[in-house]
Amino acid sequence: AQAAPANGNVQDVVVDQGVLRPLTIAVVPFRGERGSDISTIVSGNLKRSGYFDPLNPASFIETGLTLANAPNFPQWTQIGAQAVLYGAVTPRADNRVDVGFRLYDPYRQCQLVSYQFTATPE
Repeated sequence: AQAAPANGNVQDVVVDQGVLRPLTIAVVPFRGERGSDISTIVSGNLKRSGYFDPLNPASFIETGLTLANAPNFPQWTQIGAQAVLYGAVTPRADNRVDVGFRLYDPYRQCQLVSYQFTATPE
């Protein structure tokens, strides 16, 4: 049994909305041909989704990330990045490009996703 409030008044509380806090993400400029364009598009799309809050690249301490290495995690947590996304675009002899990216969680210090695909330049 539930006790009634001391003043006898009962109030209903209705929760009909939640508060979504976008995930703070660092979208590092991709390396290679049109890599910077791709990362700008990805960052904009993530922002417009409402689920992500991309950091200003001017705040990045670590630069020069490549697909061959993991980020220096403390440098990303220091600026509040909850995720770090970076990648590269590499031209192929057949006029296509290889696009690869990595997504890391700097707080858990682990890779979340790694993906690579081949596309036409346009």
